[in-house]
Amino acid sequence: MLIIDDHAVIRRTLSACLNGIGNFEVYEAGDGEDARQLIADRQFDIIFCDINMPNENGIDVLQYLAEQHFSGGVVLISSTDETLLKASSLLARQFNLAIIGVAEKPIQRHTVLSFLIKANQHLAPSEQQQLTPLSANAIAKAIDDANVIAFFQPQVCLKTQQLSGVEALARIENDNGEVFYPSQFIEIAEQSDPLMLALTKAVVTDALAKFAALLAVEPALTLSINISARVLIDQTFPHWLQAICHQYSVPPPRVICELTETALASHPSLLTASILRLRLFQFQLSIDDFGTGYASIEQLHSLPFQELKIDQRFVADCLTDLRSRVVVEQTIQLAKGFGMSVVAEGIESADVAGFLALKQCDIGQGYFYAKPMRYQQLIDAFGLNKVESP
Repeated sequence: MLIIDDHAVIRRTLSACLNGIGNFEVYEAGDGEDARQLIADRQFDIIFCDINMPNENGIDVLQYLAEQHFSGGVVLISSTDETLLKASSLLARQFNLAIIGVAEKPIQRHTVLSFLIKANQHLAPSEQQQLTPLSANAIAKAIDDANVIAFFQPQVCLKTQQLSGVEALARIENDNGEVFYPSQFIEIAEQSDPLMLALTKAVVTDALAKFAALLAVEPALTLSINISARVLIDQTFPHWLQAICHQYSVPPPRVICELTETALASHPSLLTASILRLRLFQFQLSIDDFGTGYASIEQLHSLPFQELKIDQRFVADCLTDLRSRVVVEQTIQLAKGFGMSVVAEGIESADVAGFLALKQCDIGQGYFYAKPMRYQQLIDAFGLNKVESP
């Protein structure tokens, strides 16, 4: 652990708090300059960083951590106003740093404990963002060798607490059983339209083959798939998706195509044409990560979306951060006004799930229910033992 703060009392208090919770090796730095020397010599799992410091402030530290590709967790602390603290958190995420939390001084023991629990959940080695990336050739070989597979994250009806659907998430598994995560290959695949299209078709094909077996037992389930803008600009993709669904006897209305907000900003005419084709073929459409990109009221009004997914960064702290709570509440109201269903991503507690249900959110998804899992794990976890292997 590393505590960066210009007030010695704050450093000693937080250090004592950490040592009271567990057996941690804690280092202290009075400003960003001192911190850089420690970071250069040691590897830290979590860094607690003050924003407002003399000499080199917290913004300088965040930029340095980004340059060093720091893969641990970051907790931002400050006595400045909450707006600046949240804006600093946004900057850290833009630097691709793993933000575990933000807290105003004085930071309380229960808050520190919650950050440590969250770090343990999100910074396990298999989930770290800074894993070794695959090359474009390795991704292409994985596709050719049928090593692209779908993991499934359950989606739960917040009213009934029953399984309502699953989201298919891409994984690559080599012949030795080693699993590679999207952070290791999606960015590389996105640099090539043909590679991204082939990768998407591979994971969708695997997901549909397995989902077809689920539908035989639970015909009301839905399958959500992520579709990149690079895929949708290919005007043949909607026809391919219709054909592959027919091949596996999966009705198109059971499939939800998720588009990120940022995807809507590029190639608008080609994307609109593909979106309309998907709806003509009776697929459902969802706006993913709503609130983080470029979707406008005009797009919600003009394009035929049926679902809106609230980004997890707003859901995670909607009970402790007023601005996040307002975003969640207003997004639900907006979606309901357009006749859309609402999915909340990133649910990590029963209290958050209860709050969202009270606000008429329809579907919940997150670690509170389950992490993304293999097909057989999904069957075992939800008692779908009658499902036959695809």
